[in-house]
Amino acid sequence: MLKVLGLFLLLVVPPLAWLNFGFKPAPDRRPDTLVYATSSKIITLDPQKTQSLNDGRIISSMLEPLVRFDPGRLAADPGDPAALIPGAAEALPTLGEDGRTYTFRIRPDAKWSNGDAVTAHDFDRAWMRGMFPDMVGPYSDKLLIIEGGDAFFAWRGNVLKLLNAQTPAAELEAARQALPEADRHWKPGDGQAAFERSIERYDELVRVDTPDDHTLIVRLKSVTPYFPELVSFVTFAPLHEASAMDALSVDPDSGFVTMDTTYFQRPDRYMANGAYTLDLWEFGQRLELVANPNYRLHSERRNQRIVMLVIEDEGVALLKFNRGEVDWCLSVAASSSLASELVAKRPLEAQLITAVATYYYSLNCSPMVGGRPNPVADVRVRRALSMAIDRDELVRSVTRLYQPVADSFVPEGQVPGYTPPDGQYHRYDPDAARALLAEAGYGPNNPLRFELVYNTNGGHETPAQAIVQMWRDKLGATVTTSAYEWGEFTEVRRGKRYEVARNGWFGDYRDPSTFLELFRSDGTLNVTGYADTEFDRLLDEAGASLDPERRAELYAQAETRMLDAAPMIPLWHYFDLHLVHNTRVTGLNLNPWNALALHEVAVTLP
Repeated sequence: MLKVLGLFLLLVVPPLAWLNFGFKPAPDRRPDTLVYATSSKIITLDPQKTQSLNDGRIISSMLEPLVRFDPGRLAADPGDPAALIPGAAEALPTLGEDGRTYTFRIRPDAKWSNGDAVTAHDFDRAWMRGMFPDMVGPYSDKLLIIEGGDAFFAWRGNVLKLLNAQTPAAELEAARQALPEADRHWKPGDGQAAFERSIERYDELVRVDTPDDHTLIVRLKSVTPYFPELVSFVTFAPLHEASAMDALSVDPDSGFVTMDTTYFQRPDRYMANGAYTLDLWEFGQRLELVANPNYRLHSERRNQRIVMLVIEDEGVALLKFNRGEVDWCLSVAASSSLASELVAKRPLEAQLITAVATYYYSLNCSPMVGGRPNPVADVRVRRALSMAIDRDELVRSVTRLYQPVADSFVPEGQVPGYTPPDGQYHRYDPDAARALLAEAGYGPNNPLRFELVYNTNGGHETPAQAIVQMWRDKLGATVTTSAYEWGEFTEVRRGKRYEVARNGWFGDYRDPSTFLELFRSDGTLNVTGYADTEFDRLLDEAGASLDPERRAELYAQAETRMLDAAPMIPLWHYFDLHLVHNTRVTGLNLNPWNALALHEVAVTLP
């Protein structure tokens, strides 16, 4: 019904008139509630499994990490070093003399929503879960920067091979030889005992120490200057140890560990140490959070409830915004054809926020896709596809928001102390593109053929069609397109079942590695099949350097190698479009890093 209403608005109401409806306060609005709309469904509220900014916004409202960002400081100065502030820890961590051991002290007044004290063990066991290969998440590689993480991950993986009756004999023997002699006896049926041994082995190998309930000592495998900012990310959020461990189940034969998904779906099970607890989740439609009375800043909270509405149709979202049913609207993407009209017609409410983010296309470097040779595996083809795109025309005539066009992955001027390189193969040059394609064996008698995939909603179809037309006009390529719902799309992309796929990335912490690690050869978020040992080495050397200038230089060398190999096509750097009733919403503090503290937002109804 909502879809039909949105279509009615767009077809029947005179063009753009519905952008200018006067605000009418909703009669049944509660004054202590922030209501916002988004076009994206919540996929998971599991902090160690999510990879969605939309999920993270809700998770970070319920689970407080050791440290967090102050949105007000980031809004004033995105590079302000003082923007990182204590969260569940009582202070920022102390750094040991070795440059890689961090000590956090948990606040003595930090409590879970059930009244239990928050302890160092809650963080340790949540991180342990993220290091199990059978419970691996998209960001598990971030946890593996802890010393011993790689060794435990490999150990557990080999044990799972011994427990699996289907493991080929040669692989089984290799796994057995890779294990210590005391752990070579595991066999199918030993699942529970192997799980108990895995917890012991984690404690033996992984350098996360909890000498008491309020002290967490973390030793990294190498110097990582950005680690304090990294632990503000949702992957490093805690879980209530007792209830989370109780939600785990072990297959007695294979030893494979799973977690009851209802733990993260039911309000009576989801334990929160942050500002809110889960109150209602109608999947794909609505989610509500209610104030956590045990949160340490409960008395400073400026609202008592958060309501998130999933509204995919832009017309419906705008109607609800105009009626005053929504305070803050994220349902109109900056890549949508409506965005420029909103900015022009309603400049006080339509706020464009520069984001530390890049809109790009992923190019699959795998030699085969779907059992067929992959033309995009040829670097000359990948470069040609990028050089045939007129980015200036896209932001001028398609999105009409004049986003900064991109020839690098890391956005220029956004990461303190880093200047990204110019991507020589990512500038508009159709003649050079045709020459590269001819060199690769494609032309009028053998046209390049491939498929572009993207997700529905979010305004991706219009720029996709414009880019496809450029490829047809400039390269003579035959390009088909397919659109998928978000969940299916992420599986297609993660499984490398594509040739060219839409993508986008928002930086998570203020370091170039938040972008460049996506292309590490064995990275869990590398969906392109790009693998370059020299690129990996440069990342390692940069990450271990304490000299800021040297780190920046090494990262720039790594980015140059990646851009030259073209496993991605940078298109533009994002603007985020927020519709905000700014006469009644205060404290939102929108900023380029998308770090928000929703408990600081006040809504004053007329």
